[in-house]
Amino acid sequence: MSSSNKKRCIESEAVRVVVRCRPLSQKEIDDGHNACVDVDMNRGSVEVKNLKKQGELRQFAFDRVFGPTSSQMELYDSVFKSLVANVLEGYNGTIFAYGQTGTGKTHTMQGSPSPSNLRGVIPNSFYHIFDHVNHTKGLQYLVRASYLEIYQEEIRDLLSKDTKKRFREATKINLSLSALGNVIHSLVEDNSSHVPYRDSKLTRLLQDSLGGNSKTVMVANIGPADYNFDETITTLRYANRAKNIKNRPKINEDPKDALLRQFQTEIIRLRKILENKTQGGIVRRVRKTSNIDDEQHLNEEVDREEYLKEQQRLLEEEKQKISENQGLIAEEKQHLMGELDYRARQLDEEVKARDALKMKLQSMESKLINGDVIQKTAKMEKEIHEKRRKIEEEKRIAEEMKNALKAKNEIAQEAKETLDSLKLEVSTKTKKL
Repeated sequence: MSSSNKKRCIESEAVRVVVRCRPLSQKEIDDGHNACVDVDMNRGSVEVKNLKKQGELRQFAFDRVFGPTSSQMELYDSVFKSLVANVLEGYNGTIFAYGQTGTGKTHTMQGSPSPSNLRGVIPNSFYHIFDHVNHTKGLQYLVRASYLEIYQEEIRDLLSKDTKKRFREATKINLSLSALGNVIHSLVEDNSSHVPYRDSKLTRLLQDSLGGNSKTVMVANIGPADYNFDETITTLRYANRAKNIKNRPKINEDPKDALLRQFQTEIIRLRKILENKTQGGIVRRVRKTSNIDDEQHLNEEVDREEYLKEQQRLLEEEKQKISENQGLIAEEKQHLMGELDYRARQLDEEVKARDALKMKLQSMESKLINGDVIQKTAKMEKEIHEKRRKIEEEKRIAEEMKNALKAKNEIAQEAKETLDSLKLEVSTKTKKL
């Protein structure tokens, strides 16, 4: 075997497929439905029984399987944690969930923000990534995110101000979500010469993830109820076929590193321009044209903001002096005032240019994050959670006091009613006597 063939074999790896079965819902139990799915986590197998046809049993084997009692963190730690770690090393990584409506895809991928043990794959991966950044010293990271929605064959950027914004690249693709099955079929068929990635927007987005340069995990979500037998079998067949897709993931050194270097180079360039403007640009021009400069203002140690304010103040004073000078004729005044206006405009332009550079520099620096930023963010998040906890505690105490006061008032009212009843009884008996 040649070295190139060996290399291809080493790089090739199958898409990992895991299955997660949710528990029966309370409604399904109330309606009298039974579970027809048996998950063996140790063997990695799923058995589906057709309760309407005695003896009909289907068996499937996957990389990992998770039953109704599996937790979010169990799923993340055993399946997705290693993939995210690979992403931090430079690989592309893809996680996507598949299954019929109501099988727990949203719970698996998104979960609930609190308590923390209910967080899904997406928030857990975020915590994983930023925790890694926080504990890495001497490196800077560029983290970017996009949030897309595919609905009725239309892609929308949910982070855009205009959520109806369409991606130009996707306008040529106009077929249904079912194209994903055709892509998987083509990828696992040895004699297939064409993979129809362009037949839908989803498959176009997943082109690298299925048969390309990515480490990919597919989560097949299924329901256990007997009335979902057909849909469950369809999902498991679909997932079983996806196991045979071969990807060739490799570490991407150039794109991300190049983008990071581009940011760093641009930041250095902007700092130099800003430094030159601060130390030389305005100072040299004012030194040539202004008669009102003082040596102390040309000293580079003087605070730049104060210097600019001082120049503006002196220009205004000069204008005032010329305006009040009765010895100057109108033409001389107009000429001098014109020169001062020109110098004022130059000064204003330099201030605006300097401020624009500062804003651009701050914007670019804000896109590079390191451990200090993460620590501050984590500290702020902790403080926010603590404040929320205190507010909830205060609400609870107030509610308890309210209930206690209400109970006390009820006791007092009962006592009053008893006393009034006794008084009435005494009064009645007294009259009889």
